[in-house]
Amino acid sequence: MPFYAVGKGKSTGIFETWEACKRQVDGYPGAKFKKFYERHQAEDFLKTFENKIKEETPELKQETGMPFVDFWPDDVSADEEDDFLLASVAANFDDTQSRKRKGSASQEPEKLRKDSHVYKSVEQKMFGNYLLPVDAEGYVQVYTDGSCERNGLDNAIAGLGVYFDDNHPLNVAKPVTGRATNNVGEIQAACEAIRIAKRCKVPKLCLNTDSQFLINAVTSWMPSWKRNNWKLQKGGMVKNVEDFKVLDELIKDSTLEIRWNYVKGHAAIKGNEEADKLARHGAHLYATKQKQSSK
Repeated sequence: MPFYAVGKGKSTGIFETWEACKRQVDGYPGAKFKKFYERHQAEDFLKTFENKIKEETPELKQETGMPFVDFWPDDVSADEEDDFLLASVAANFDDTQSRKRKGSASQEPEKLRKDSHVYKSVEQKMFGNYLLPVDAEGYVQVYTDGSCERNGLDNAIAGLGVYFDDNHPLNVAKPVTGRATNNVGEIQAACEAIRIAKRCKVPKLCLNTDSQFLINAVTSWMPSWKRNNWKLQKGGMVKNVEDFKVLDELIKDSTLEIRWNYVKGHAAIKGNEEADKLARHGAHLYATKQKQSSK
């Protein structure tokens, strides 16, 4: 069962339902909350608020009073929760075109929630030296995921996973480089999958991810960020800017057509479940790497 930790809100503590958590954070300026699947992780998160609240970086400040958290949840248990979190993200990230269309920055942010869809592979085709799963439209199917334990804390560990098929030689499980957060894992996993596709000269790639944040960043927000030199309209750099710049360079290649597809996390979707396992293994490799470097 999930545990919702509220470090700053109308009431603080650990709540067992999204509805109870939302009552504490909805409309509360600068609210801090996070969803966990282990109670001890929720307790660790709350400890960071016992003595002081960490100062927010400029890109996290907002006028809406809706909370922003530096992660995207592994899954969402209800459309209401999904909409609420997406509205939070939309309020924090620069969306110049949306504001122009609406005519006022004070209006409600666009809700960019995607519907989950699974494309079935119908055959295996050879690309380079590898057989890869292909759907009816000719897209190679790949699943990516990021994983982070103790996300947002100083001792966080994070990894990325790329899954093509069972025991496939191109599957990847590795630690992230740089900041250890869930979003970093999601971005770097996508980059890894695209690199593999390019090496194998894949012409069409369907990148399946449970990160709505990643899909919206690529398809909606990045053009605006780039026009503003990767800065947010209210000041400060886009978070994870270096990873986004790498991703941006990779997707510029016109020889590879990418379809960004959302799949719901923890919904018994095999590719997503396998990518999650690989990402979790990558996070454990991150911990091993840390231990070795500290010796």
